[in-house]
This record gives sequence, C-alpha cells and structure tokens, in this order.
Amino acid sequence: MFDGKFSIIEGKRVKMRPIERKDLDYTLNWANNPEIAYYTGYMYPISMEMEVKWYERILAEESRKTFIIETKDDVVIGLTAILNIDWKNRKAELSMLIGNKEYWGQGYGRESVRTMLNHIFNNMGLNKVYGRIIDYNQAALKMDLKAGYSQEGNIKDDIMIQGEFHDRYLIGITKAEFNTQKEKRGENI
Repeated sequence: MFDGKFSIIEGKRVKMRPIERKDLDYTLNWANNPEIAYYTGYMYPISMEMEVKWYERILAEESRKTFIIETKDDVVIGLTAILNIDWKNRKAELSMLIGNKEYWGQGYGRESVRTMLNHIFNNMGLNKVYGRIIDYNQAALKMDLKAGYSQEGNIKDDIMIQGEFHDRYLIGITKAEFNTQKEKRGENI
C-alpha cells in the first residue's frame, strides 16, 4: 500500500530520484551533446548559468516533477519528467531521456517509462499519460510503443529544427490500458 511517502521510484534495474543541483553537470552535458540535442530538439548550446536558471524554474513549477534516472548501482543515466500535470482532468505528459549513451538500446528507457507509468497511474492516481516525439526519432517511438503507448495522432509541422519543420507523433496510454498490460506481462513494478 502506498503511504504517500517516497523519495525514490524503483524498477528492477532503474530508480528515479528527484533532480538535485549536483546533477546539473550531467544535464548540461546531455543538453550540449549534438547527437542528443538532435533527438530532443535543443536549438543552441547551453551555459551552466542557463542550466541553473532552468533548474530553479522547474523546481518552482507545480505542474512538473523532474527526476534523475539511475541504475541500481547508482550510475546516472538519464532524466525523466512528469509535465503539465492536470489534476482536474487526471492527466500528464511524460518525457524521458537516456543521456548516457552507454545505456542506449539495452531496455533502460523502456523500463524507466514503465516504472514511471506505474507510479503516475497507481500512486498519483492519474488516468491518462501522453507524450510527443519528433518524427525522425524512430528509436524513441519504437521504444514507447514497446513500453505500452499507442500512437494517437500526428501534429503537422509542429517544431522547427535546423531550419526545417517536423511533425511530432502523439502517443498516449490510459490507466486501464497500462494495468491490463501489466497483468498480461506479469510485471511486478
């Protein structure tokens, strides 16, 4: 039974903890990595001063909760955030980035998403989670579909990157869909 107290959200191989100032070296490195920036849509280099301002702003946002993703061995591998938390309509957006490229393609992203979905639905009590993926980030789309999302739509010319407009895929999942999948998969998250 959830007692309303937690500091870490745990999966089998990953754990998510609230972001701290000490994590900004990681997030700054990921933001300034050209390959990661390409997939996330960052448009320009970020300074540490800018990163600190971003950190202070996200801590103050009531509709956002941001977490660092670590392995069970305490290796920092990524960042995830519950965005646009809408308590009235019981929905939110989930974003996730595995910034440590040594952990790409090994299922850490999918496990992080499944673990966060479980927390959002079964601890926070929300009913719908959605996300948006840049059209050329097929690896993210494939991972999110494997994690249980459905592709619900497409937003045409939604974001400009390097002078070109790109579509974004809309993905989503409901609490009922997630819990049915969880039962079928025999997951104990």
